[in-house]
Amino acid sequence: MRRTAIIGLLLLVSMVASACGEPEAGGDGYSGGSGAPAATPEDPDDTVSSTPDPRGKLTKGKGMPVSAQEGLVDIKPIPFETVKANDSEDAVDIIFYDGIEECYGVDHAHAEYESDEVVVYLFTGRNPEAEVCTEQAVLKVFTLELTEPLDGRAIVDGAQSGD
Repeated sequence: MRRTAIIGLLLLVSMVASACGEPEAGGDGYSGGSGAPAATPEDPDDTVSSTPDPRGKLTKGKGMPVSAQEGLVDIKPIPFETVKANDSEDAVDIIFYDGIEECYGVDHAHAEYESDEVVVYLFTGRNPEAEVCTEQAVLKVFTLELTEPLDGRAIVDGAQSGD
């Protein structure tokens, strides 16, 4: 009986010692099960970034085009990332981050025209019928038709201007 315990102890010690050995030359010490090294990041502190693209709707560098929705609740003005006038300056693309399409949307946007600037407001809300909403930011673009030409006036974010 004592001999079996000693053999078992020696087997356990040899297994632990072999598990603590050096990795193979050129290996990283990890195995993906087939003997090949598992994929590991070059630098674990690197930032992982990607642009959410539900249903492939994103346009290059702009965001997912969205339109106004009816029936949203908790409507509030939100700041946007940037705004770009189209070539004829009769509309602007408001580029902003919002939640996923099934849960959040644009209620409306409007512009106030002053002598030296055009103040743009973007109002978003929540879909009251959405059952499960996750905290994901989606880059979106909403096009606002202008009723006056820009005529060189600066475009200002109404949600950040303190109005």
